[in-house]
Amino acid sequence: MNRLVCILVSAAALLAEGTALAQKKNVEVSPGVLHGLTSLGLRVEYEGDPEQTAGLTADQLRSEVRLRLHVAGLNILDDGEWQKGSGSSYLYLDVHSIPLTEHAGIPDAYSYTFSLDLMQNVILHHKPSVSTRACTWSEGCSIVVPRDELRRVTEMVGTLTLDFLKAVEAANQIQTPEVDAVL
Repeated sequence: MNRLVCILVSAAALLAEGTALAQKKNVEVSPGVLHGLTSLGLRVEYEGDPEQTAGLTADQLRSEVRLRLHVAGLNILDDGEWQKGSGSSYLYLDVHSIPLTEHAGIPDAYSYTFSLDLMQNVILHHKPSVSTRACTWSEGCSIVVPRDELRRVTEMVGTLTLDFLKAVEAANQIQTPEVDAVL
């Protein structure tokens, strides 16, 4: 409970100065799980009220990720394609928002958590006849932003997507187009 109070007080102080609070996490994986990745599905879930968050929707976030993947040369499979394919990978973006006004008394600010995960079929080493989907690459973060700076939400989604693309590039030792220059 004390940690939550410290975070909320810090968030309030930063927001009073007009800045955002951010914390980032990632999961280090073997580059082998990204080697040869040329196509994948995309699933986006957004838990937030568009009326409260300046109209932000899952479709907007999906478009942000889809465009960056496409520009980088990855083939984005339709929902039906990757869900039917037993070997298909998919990128899963999960975004949650909480208005801090309701929970912490911080006016016109939101707390967002992001997780971008690559889900792939894996075979269990100790039982090769068993396969399942598992997260093989992951990155995420939490930010607190004022309502009038919600563009930072799509910027953070773009940053996470670029981090994924850099990991794919490193695993395949290829050069992806300069995505920032295109967007």
